[in-house]
Amino acid sequence: MLTSRLTQPTIIDVVPPVKMVLIDMEGVNYIDLEGCDMLNEITKDMREVGVEIHLARVKHDVMELLEKDGVDENIGRNHLHKKVFEAVQLFTQKD
Repeated sequence: MLTSRLTQPTIIDVVPPVKMVLIDMEGVNYIDLEGCDMLNEITKDMREVGVEIHLARVKHDVMELLEKDGVDENIGRNHLHKKVFEAVQLFTQKD
């Protein structure tokens, strides 16, 4: 049975609504231009529906590539966290 993406629930259909998404980047050792473009696109799309994207534990080499492509500015420097715990604390403080 085929299902359409249009009939599946989306992030804005969730109750309570999603406000922030945290991506743990610890397992990412390299990101190419296509990956940077995808992060920029995801951030833009989520921002349009009121969802913040946050990254945690981004490795130095990966961060250099994110900075080179402007992803860090698009996501927001204050949405980059050294530890998952720090991001979770921020999430709970905003509720």
